[in-house]
Amino acid sequence: MAKQPDKKEWARLLELLGSPLCRNRLRGIPEVVLYGAGIRGREACQQLLAKGIRVRCFLDRKAVAIGRIGNIPCLRVTSRPARMLAQQGIPAVLAVSNYQTNLEPLIRKLRAVGFQTICTYGELHEILSIPSVFWMGSRKNVQKNKKRILQAFHLLNDKKSRTVFCDHIGLRLRFESGSLARPSRGDQYAPSDLSFPNPRRFVDGGAFDGDTTRFFLRKKSALEAVAAFEPDLLNFRKLTRSLAFQERNIQEIVLIPAGLGEKTASVRFLSGFGAGSRF
Repeated sequence: MAKQPDKKEWARLLELLGSPLCRNRLRGIPEVVLYGAGIRGREACQQLLAKGIRVRCFLDRKAVAIGRIGNIPCLRVTSRPARMLAQQGIPAVLAVSNYQTNLEPLIRKLRAVGFQTICTYGELHEILSIPSVFWMGSRKNVQKNKKRILQAFHLLNDKKSRTVFCDHIGLRLRFESGSLARPSRGDQYAPSDLSFPNPRRFVDGGAFDGDTTRFFLRKKSALEAVAAFEPDLLNFRKLTRSLAFQERNIQEIVLIPAGLGEKTASVRFLSGFGAGSRF
């Protein structure tokens, strides 16, 4: 049975779910600066331009190598032109949606050069409704599912999980990227309070390059069998190389170049984007 959340935890979640939606700071803005010249940034740029919102420049740590994207310059955050744009009061938008990127240092860096309004990717997604970013969803959907969210919260047994849950509700509803706790990658697949059978047999759906299996091997876990599914062929090659010489550590390894779904079928798949490849 799950441990009951304390009153402060309940109060925070209820306050998040019950408050009116905050205003999206990008609504009505005529021009922006985009931080991130990768896939997300370029995709966002095209849609912003289509909506009549001018993109003054990209900001990126690889700005020197990139130079320009179309007719839009790519600058380093600390460059003089970037500082001048900050002084003009133009909003900076974090066009970054990468689980490996810690946004807080980026926000501090942008503030240090003078950007006063720094908008999150959630705000950008909301005004553009970028179809490929399926996991973002609408803030209204969060409010509509209040009862289910409260039920899910009630099932969480430890304070850390409940805190992360509330942080992400805050991120969804208020774009509060600064409230997210620093992730603990050392135990993300095997927290100390979660027991596993030993030896383990597991199915890895979306195995990427075998990172989950390698994690358990680093933890000296006894793996009896692993069935790994990965539909992106570039990722699958990396997965194959990663587990090619693990026979002495894993009794049975099955690698399948396909995805997992509710039925056997052929579907369209966007490949070649590493961890970002998707149906």
